[in-house]
Amino acid sequence: MKAVIDWQKAEIVCGRLMAALTKGEYPYTHGQRPQELVPDSIKRDPRMHANFFFYACHFMRGTVKSAFAIQQLIRMWESRPECFDPHSVAMWETTQPAESMFNKLLPYRSKQNAHHWRENSQRLCTHWQGDVRTLFQDVHGPSDLYVRVTNKFGRGPRPKSCPPHEMGFLGFQEKMANMLAYFLMDARLVAEQHFVPPINFHLLRVLLSNEVIILKNGNSGRYEELFPLGSAILERYMQKHGIPMTMMADALWLLSGTLCKKAIGNTSTGRLKGPRVGPVKNPGWVEVDWKKQKHVQRYEKSCGHCPINSSCRFNVSSGVYYETGRLEVRERLKPPLLFDFLPFQQKP
Repeated sequence: MKAVIDWQKAEIVCGRLMAALTKGEYPYTHGQRPQELVPDSIKRDPRMHANFFFYACHFMRGTVKSAFAIQQLIRMWESRPECFDPHSVAMWETTQPAESMFNKLLPYRSKQNAHHWRENSQRLCTHWQGDVRTLFQDVHGPSDLYVRVTNKFGRGPRPKSCPPHEMGFLGFQEKMANMLAYFLMDARLVAEQHFVPPINFHLLRVLLSNEVIILKNGNSGRYEELFPLGSAILERYMQKHGIPMTMMADALWLLSGTLCKKAIGNTSTGRLKGPRVGPVKNPGWVEVDWKKQKHVQRYEKSCGHCPINSSCRFNVSSGVYYETGRLEVRERLKPPLLFDFLPFQQKP
């Protein structure tokens, strides 16, 4: 194993975050979650609202940022709402309508996602009445949902021993099933149950930077290697303390997306812009200089207001992850002690 879990640190870090969330401390008074971008015009129809999240999950993979995906899909819904009606999509003769829009709005595996969009719409209509909420009926825990949601056979033939409604959906595995459950439970479109939060970059960044997950060989790890550890940590903590999945997910996601995102030490340089051509370029790190006022201000607006600043040891750059798929840690530089005692002049 290339990484191990510090269970004692998990109690400390998760406990402090849950206390800050419960008390409404910063940053939990300011952060915005991706699902909050969904307009009332979609929310007014519960079936449409739930199915919108089902389609959004097609893009919650790889290195696509959740908020960006939601924003772009809202634009797509505003111009072509029929693309979010599974009964309408199931009747498409080709995937060209979706592929054309994806190429303009969400150019990430456009051809593959267009195929998934239509095929999954057909499965949703055939087995679940075209309403993703029915997937959660008579479900008692994540294992039941995984049987229905996770894709098992790709485009290959279905064994006769597998009921048709248990084929799952293309592109959906455990993380995506948890993501779908998170969105629907948070919107109260289905009943809250004990599920593991969707383990994405943001949750892993908090666990790595605070040494809840400790890398043993080198300074980086692949998402596939770290996902099981993050899942085990949060599942144990939630069961022990009776924490709802939506609260646990928000505690880590909002911290990373609001504060860690601003931290000067997490800033990368040399990121590619526009469509990638040629081999992946590994971004560099910004060299922190406490003599620069902007760097000090970035610290004050991020780490200086963080409820777990004292336990955070590493920077984890989103730039490296979104370009290479690796979560890389670097020793976090803290400003001279003087800054820790000066009153903050900048508001977050």
